Formats: sequence, structure tokens, C-alpha cells
Amino acid sequence: MNTADLAYQPKKKILVVEDDTNIRDLYTGLLTDEGYEVDSAVNGEEGYNKIINKIYDLILLDLLLPKMTGIDLLMKLEEEYYDYKQKQKFVVLTNLDQDPIIGKAITLGARGYIIKTSLTPDKLLEEIKSYLD
Repeated sequence: MNTADLAYQPKKKILVVEDDTNIRDLYTGLLTDEGYEVDSAVNGEEGYNKIINKIYDLILLDLLLPKMTGIDLLMKLEEEYYDYKQKQKFVVLTNLDQDPIIGKAITLGARGYIIKTSLTPDKLLEEIKSYLD
């Protein structure tokens, strides 16, 4: 593939569903600077509405959210939009390593998880690229 071909490739679309303003802004800024098309949501309800109205290449989903938890969001998608949900990649964001709730998220279709407290900007970008490949 030559440079001209790369110019015509659509940007990968990522949704960051995170209620912590600092983390959401950090992730959104890093991913935008890296060339991704990034949307964000401040709670589970807003995230759910964005997910059912647009296909994302990757969704970073916090587990502990106001209005609808990450698990509740995944369960609602499973019940109401199963086929649509299968077209999207979910990675959960958490501060709790080996929490049983991570296992629940995996059984509901999450591809993996990212521990927010142990993440550097470079590590985040590395993780994102691995999930998009």
C-alpha cells in the first residue's frame, strides 16, 4: 500500500464512555492526536444512545458509570440490539484488576479490559492499536 492509498482510508472511529472528566479528556485528546475519529459520552445512558446510532471500530467502556453502568449497558444491548452489538468491539475500563465484574463484561461480549490506574499514554495507544488490529 502506498502513501496515496493511506490518505483515502477512513479514520477508525472510537467511542470513550467515561464519567471522569480528566480521564475522558486525556483519552479523547490522545486518540484524536493519533488520528482517530473520537466521540465521548459522560454516562452509560449517553453512551448507549451513541452506540445504537453509530457503528464504532472500538468502544472504551467504563464499568462504573452514572445513569447506567457499563454492565447494564452491555446487557441492554444484548437484549435489544444483539446483532448490532456483535458488530462492535468493546473494551472495558476499570481500576479494579481481577474484579468479578470484568468476567461478567467478558461474558457479555467485551474483548478485554484496560486497568486505568496502570496506564501511561504510550501504553494506552499500544492497547488501542492491538484491539483495532
